[in-house]
Amino acid sequence: MATIAHCAFCFETITSNLENRQPLSLSEIEQLWNQYNEDADLSEPELPHKTAAGKIQAENISPSSSSSGQKAVPSSSSAKSTTSLQSTNVPKEAPMFVTWDTISNDDSKRLRGCIGTFEPYELEEGLKTYAKIA
Repeated sequence: MATIAHCAFCFETITSNLENRQPLSLSEIEQLWNQYNEDADLSEPELPHKTAAGKIQAENISPSSSSSGQKAVPSSSSAKSTTSLQSTNVPKEAPMFVTWDTISNDDSKRLRGCIGTFEPYELEEGLKTYAKIA
């Protein structure tokens, strides 16, 4: 079962690859996500707001947003996200699929990339590999 931290780890993998730096480990991402949940009020996520000129305000755009107004979003139709990693029983190895969709300003989704395997794969290495390939 994929968690929000797993999705964040995929973003971290892609970002660090583009920036030619070492990525944070999956356990570091999980710790940061748990800390964020402890510190933040997650009752209602803040969504980007358009200005009068129709541009999205920059403070609400994640580093994964592109200049074309599309955001790369990892998704999984078969995996349910959880907000607390402490309450999940995440296996060390699992079959996995990484799917990247782009979401336009009009909220339409388009498939950007998808790859996976039914064979069990070590979670951290599998997410790193498939996030880059997808």
